[in-house]
Amino acid sequence: MSFYEVWLAVNIVWEYLMANLPVIIILLVAIAFLFGIAVVKGSPAWRKGLRVGILGGIVVALVSIFIIPSVIDSKLSDLNYWVDWANLFAIAGIWGAIGAVMLWPVGAMFVSRD
Repeated sequence: MSFYEVWLAVNIVWEYLMANLPVIIILLVAIAFLFGIAVVKGSPAWRKGLRVGILGGIVVALVSIFIIPSVIDSKLSDLNYWVDWANLFAIAGIWGAIGAVMLWPVGAMFVSRD
């Protein structure tokens, strides 16, 4: 692994984040809103809701692996280098984490505390 490959990977992730900055800000506001609703609704089941969030995040990450290449006008067969695959899995993992964090308060509001 050369320094160039590492720099390329970091640069790709940085450019992806900057290109999607408005989406990131909207997601952060939505996450804060969902957690606020869960707290205001009263006594959410945070621990049980976490299971819903994690399972939902895994589903989002797996689906993202197949959706992300088509969003950037590419296909899985175009991923020739390990850095390409690492970036794909990292970006899909980030979307999975976002999905998990967004589903956690929703799950906490709707699962039973028993």
